[in-house]
Amino acid sequence: MNSNIWQGGTAPGGRPFFNETAREYQDVRPGYDSALVERVLHYAGRPAAAAEIGAGTGKATEAFVAAGLCVRCVEPDASMAAQLTQRFGRRDVIVDVRRFEEWEPAEPPLLIYAAQSWHWLDSERRCARAASLLARGGALALFGHRYLLADPEVAAAVDPAYMAHAPHLLGDPEANRVPAARYWYTTELAGSGWFVDVEADDFSQVIRFDVETYLRLVSTFSSHRVLGDRALAALIGRLRRDFRGLDHIDVELATVLTLARRPSHDRPSSSRSGSALARRRSMRL
Repeated sequence: MNSNIWQGGTAPGGRPFFNETAREYQDVRPGYDSALVERVLHYAGRPAAAAEIGAGTGKATEAFVAAGLCVRCVEPDASMAAQLTQRFGRRDVIVDVRRFEEWEPAEPPLLIYAAQSWHWLDSERRCARAASLLARGGALALFGHRYLLADPEVAAAVDPAYMAHAPHLLGDPEANRVPAARYWYTTELAGSGWFVDVEADDFSQVIRFDVETYLRLVSTFSSHRVLGDRALAALIGRLRRDFRGLDHIDVELATVLTLARRPSHDRPSSSRSGSALARRRSMRL
């Protein structure tokens, strides 16, 4: 099964289906390890504040607030934003209910991060947009989980369910384990011409879910939500039947992190297209 199922699960017009699953998202999605946060903060020079793109219900927000940062969350979904407001005090977290493409910070942030949300942004403009908003020398951090079934027998056993109900989610298992240094976050930022000092790291842990919690988790994945209610229900029903006799599912949480920096001094780059430069100028008008 293609376990790298969160990447690229976009829908026309953004994330309209997340408002109906915000509570499930908060209840079953794993958070982020303190070691990842420490790696980001060390790279970024330990700023006192950060901006988060597509904060969701605050899975990453919680980890950065625990590390002592004030976080400005840019979240377009009203239900997700309501969860953020309920969870955090206004002193530590400020919520802007708007799309990142429309957000204008009062001061350029020293750190912008996106936790499992970068793929929702316009692929033609996101690098230029992030670079234009960052302070000179500021850091961009992209990270996200890949949910890999740790038991090869279980991974093979779910293939018939996906073949029957969502064959496009099947893929090469080895491709799902590509290291962060070759992950698409890293290749995109390194090749964009907008950033320097690109670095990448991998983090991994195994989490055990009971079967019903695992099925709830799968139901929150964007690539599954876009199947539609009927197809998703059929897939989950088939998985539930195939999991009979199991009392748990072990999931390898393979987390990728890519770090990049806006140059301290802007300079022309041959890898930037003329259209990208034009977009950047227009954003500064």
